[in-house]
Amino acid sequence: MIKEVRTKRGMTQKELSNKVFGESKAAVHSQFISNIERSLANIPTDRIVDFAKALNVPQKLLLAAILEDRESELRARVKAR
Repeated sequence: MIKEVRTKRGMTQKELSNKVFGESKAAVHSQFISNIERSLANIPTDRIVDFAKALNVPQKLLLAAILEDRESELRARVKAR
């Protein structure tokens, strides 16, 4: 969901990182944004509000999407066994 909303807003990963983590850390966290979008990292719980504000989406919607993604990943892992 993060990538879809970010691209619909015409925002780069660096711009999102800047809004969430601040300009001084944007370059470092751009890779982290990429990892989140590829499900290689999770949004820290203390940053969910920041991500929701930066993407201009309701917090509940963002949380629901995160939980749905995690559930899909767990089902895929169970199915693979």
